Amino acid sequence: MNVIERLRDLFRQAVSSRIIRDSSAMSVASWVSTGISVLTSFALAAILGDEGYGLISIGIALVSTITEFLDIKTSEGLIRFFGNALARGEKREALTFFYVALTADVVLMLATLAAVLLLGPASAEVYGPDADEIRRLVRIYALTIPFAMLQGSFEPILTVMKRFSYLSVGRVLNSIVLTVGLIVGAQFGLEGVMWGYVVGAVVSFLTWAFGAGVNMLRTFDSARGQDYLGAWKQFIPFSFHTSLTASLKAISHNLDVLVLGAVASPAVAGHFRVARSAATLISMPTLQASAVIYPELIEAWAAQHIERARRLVYQYTRISGLISLAAYAFFLVTADWLVALFYSPDFAPVGNLIRILGFGITLDTMFRWVRPATMAAGKPQVATVYNIGAVVAKVVLLVPLAYLLGAVGAAIAFDATIIVTVLMMVFYALPRLGLGLRSGVERPTSVQPDAGPKPDA
Repeated sequence: MNVIERLRDLFRQAVSSRIIRDSSAMSVASWVSTGISVLTSFALAAILGDEGYGLISIGIALVSTITEFLDIKTSEGLIRFFGNALARGEKREALTFFYVALTADVVLMLATLAAVLLLGPASAEVYGPDADEIRRLVRIYALTIPFAMLQGSFEPILTVMKRFSYLSVGRVLNSIVLTVGLIVGAQFGLEGVMWGYVVGAVVSFLTWAFGAGVNMLRTFDSARGQDYLGAWKQFIPFSFHTSLTASLKAISHNLDVLVLGAVASPAVAGHFRVARSAATLISMPTLQASAVIYPELIEAWAAQHIERARRLVYQYTRISGLISLAAYAFFLVTADWLVALFYSPDFAPVGNLIRILGFGITLDTMFRWVRPATMAAGKPQVATVYNIGAVVAKVVLLVPLAYLLGAVGAAIAFDATIIVTVLMMVFYALPRLGLGLRSGVERPTSVQPDAGPKPDA
């Protein structure tokens, strides 16, 4: 088969794929939301300057790191257990897991809010003369925590029920509200921007709570659950691993900005954040497909149709790889021109950072399905292991490289971390899911629908 015929075959697979069809509306919404977000960043950068934009980035990173570290990510457990129960027609069991997740979110939200208000302002001392301003920004942004964390108990319901049209419209509307809030708030300075984030968090929570509530009323004829103790025993071990994994990823994601702000300057941290946001556009064409594939994988494992899961992930890898490489090639050529077009000369270093970061993001995009696959298979501990390896690599590489080379060093550390993570996925994670390269030799271990995660043998 020549190259042209293979490309045609890939195109036919994409058109006929249920994943592609289901994700098309969300992809359009995601692009619209991303476009709005990019325009917003242009406006904020112009109004605040690179120094002000950097201070906002540091304040958000401080709060997000603490929040993500404490959050047990009930959304992933809810998709796993709520979706599995619905796939088997066990509606009362599904409701039980919803109540368990909501209870856990309320308790953890209160604990997280207290931790952020205590630790966030204290951590600002690292940033010297900017510490007072960062403390004020942290205290305001902390008000987003109740709404952002409780949202995690409602938005997954819409994903499991495959209400992708509502999700698409809701995300666009939420993006518009957030943009208006940020632009209006920016007229009052850095603190006004943070209040804009608070407004956006409130509206987003109300959007998903309303949508989930309506769909649950239509689906369930009773509000009663069952066997709450049994549900907790399944939910907690699973959530431990998803929480640990998410905590490690949060530290890794925010560490660049926090370290650059400390060893370089807020402006350099702002440059890195802008570059990473721009390079992330490479993953946007296939981002929603990776979200849609999660409930599909859950259904496949619940029915023990592992061959279907294998087909889904291999198809996603091939198509996402082709699309991501094309997007990366575009940024390689146009990065400097795009930065000069939309940003002030102070942001000139961003173009080169986009080229470096784009390589890692392209590679990461191709393997974005691995984490949902570990959750669907009931083996979150597999994701925990490779994420520990990723964080260790990030810490070892980031601090010296950022100190010596600034934002360029941080970008190189980012790419190196992705390479380490992908190697661990291929040689450690995939064989344990039965999705390894030698699929004809190593078969997946079936997961009983009503069983919680079990340790690897």
